[in-house]
Amino acid sequence: MSNLVAEFNSKTILHSQLKTAIKAISNTHSMSGIVGTGMLLLGPSGVGKTKILENYTKTYLAKQTGLETKTLSKKPILSIRIPASPSPKAILEKLLTAAGHPFTTSNTQSVLEKRLSAVIKNQHVSLIIFDEFQHMLRAQAQKSTRAVLNFIKVLMDENQIAIVMAGTPESLESIREHEELYQRFTHEHITLKPFKLDSHEEISNFSSYLSACEHILNDLGVHSISLTSEINLARIYLATDGKPRLINRLIVKAIQSAPDSGNLTLIDFALANTNPPLNPKLGKFNPFQAKPDAIKKRLKVSK
Repeated sequence: MSNLVAEFNSKTILHSQLKTAIKAISNTHSMSGIVGTGMLLLGPSGVGKTKILENYTKTYLAKQTGLETKTLSKKPILSIRIPASPSPKAILEKLLTAAGHPFTTSNTQSVLEKRLSAVIKNQHVSLIIFDEFQHMLRAQAQKSTRAVLNFIKVLMDENQIAIVMAGTPESLESIREHEELYQRFTHEHITLKPFKLDSHEEISNFSSYLSACEHILNDLGVHSISLTSEINLARIYLATDGKPRLINRLIVKAIQSAPDSGNLTLIDFALANTNPPLNPKLGKFNPFQAKPDAIKKRLKVSK
C-alpha cells in the first residue's frame, strides 16, 4: 500500500491554473541575465503553489545537460522557504545551503553576500525561488521587513537574476509598500484559487481535474467510485473546499482506509473524511454519508 500511495503522490496533474503558472515562471526565468526580473505566485494554503514550483524545477532541470562535471556542479535553480523569522543573513545562509556551499555561522552578512554572488556566477544560477513569502508580512517580520526587501532588490539588480516569490495573497501588501521592489515584480502576477462549482466552466475544470485523478488510479490498478458524477463532484468539493492538497489527501486516506486498496468505495471515502474531517467548516457533516438532498442544501450554503 505504501508504494501505491507514493506512486499516486508522485503524479502532477497539469490543470489549467497550473499550466498558466508554469508558463509565467518560464517567462520570468527567460529574463535572467538580461535584467533582474520577478514574479509573484499567490494563493491560499492548499492550492498547489509549492507543487507548481517543484514541478517547474524538476522539468527544467531534466532538460539541462552538463549539470555535473569533474570540476563544476551547476545549480540553475536555488529554491528555499523564507524562514519564520526572516533576516538577510538567515536567507543568505539558506541559499548557500541550497547551493551546497559551506559557510560558517560566524560569517558576516557582507561575507555571505560575496559568497552568494560567487555561487550565482560560478554555478550558473539563473532563478531563485522564495516560497512561503507570507513570512515577510509586516505583522510577522516586523523590523526586518525593509532590510530583507532591500536585500532582495539588490540581489536582483547586481546579479541580473530572475526571482519567483510564492505566498498567500496578503503577501502582496508587503511588496506594494516598497515601490522600488514592487516595480521589479510586475513581470507576472499569478493568483491560484481553489476549484469552485459556481459556473459551467468551473464545474468543467473541476471535473477534468478529478477525471485525471481517476486515470491515475486506474493506471495504478485501483478501481474507484466515479469521482466526476454530479453528486460525487459535490461531495468531494464540500469535503475538500476545492483545494488540490486536500483532494490528494482525501484519495490517499481512502486508499489507506480501504480493506482492498485496489477498490475504493463510498464507505472508504467516508472513512477518509473522519478523524479529523478535511474541511472543519462542515463540523460533523460528512458529505460521503449524507443523502443527495442534504448535500445539495449544504452546497447552497457553502457558495
